[in-house]
Amino acid sequence: MDNRLDLKVGYNCNNYCKHCVIGDKRFFIPDRTTRQLKDVLDEEKDNYHEVVFTGGEFTIRKDCFELLDYAASLGYKILIQTNARRFAYSAFCDEFLAAGQGKILTVTGALLSANSDCHNYLTGADSYRQTVKGLCNLKARGQQVSINTVVTKVNYRTFPDLARFLIRIGVDVYQYAFVHVLGSADKNILSILPKKSLVVPFIKMGIEIGKAAGVPVYVEAIPFCLMQGYERNIAENYIPQVKLNDVTNTVADFDYVRKTYEKEKAPSCRKCACFSVCEGPWIQYPRTYGWKEFEPIAPAPVKMDARL
Repeated sequence: MDNRLDLKVGYNCNNYCKHCVIGDKRFFIPDRTTRQLKDVLDEEKDNYHEVVFTGGEFTIRKDCFELLDYAASLGYKILIQTNARRFAYSAFCDEFLAAGQGKILTVTGALLSANSDCHNYLTGADSYRQTVKGLCNLKARGQQVSINTVVTKVNYRTFPDLARFLIRIGVDVYQYAFVHVLGSADKNILSILPKKSLVVPFIKMGIEIGKAAGVPVYVEAIPFCLMQGYERNIAENYIPQVKLNDVTNTVADFDYVRKTYEKEKAPSCRKCACFSVCEGPWIQYPRTYGWKEFEPIAPAPVKMDARL
């Protein structure tokens, strides 16, 4: 049995994020129907034991409770990707968790900064208060909550404060995901895409704050050469095999596609001690900033036995 089914329910959302990788699709591709999504769940129930409901924004669908209940009844363990705004309403939060029948493993929320102006600017909506309230409501009900923070030119300096805030509200794990320049992010590339060498010190500060509090922290799409000493925090080490069931197409092995077509390595990377495990940056990054920031890690010297 494969590990996880990533089920995109559609592209509609109540945020308008400047970094959204599917922001160019929301206005002309309709969301999937309840029947279409149930059919996928039926077809895949013997192949996958976990399903991720993602979008767009799953929680704004009128059928989200029905779909949760259906997936749980089929035996799926459930993960949710969300901006968490709807969870600000206690009644919604209670009904959502009840529909999951105790099978919701993790709700992954998107908080981009502990600074409300920064978060709201990036989401293109007055969303900060609802997102924070939603996350707190989930934690108050004993739900495991993780946070995914997209790394942009706008928010990276706020990461230490964000880390302290996330620990204060009790999140279980958080991750920094370097912006992927597709969709709205591509349209806004000049204002969104930072240099990795500038953001890494702030990411490392966020990791250290989490480590001191006993909270796991991960980083995605930052190559090993920029994360020396933090290799165990690199998310790609732990990403499971995923089948991506998108609105318009299906990718049977997204792990392979991500490594082969969406990321890139320089010729000099072949000299790196981490070449076999590092995926490199998103392919659009070196086409914008080049490869100068990336220095191959020298292989560790072989220790000779003094008796030889």
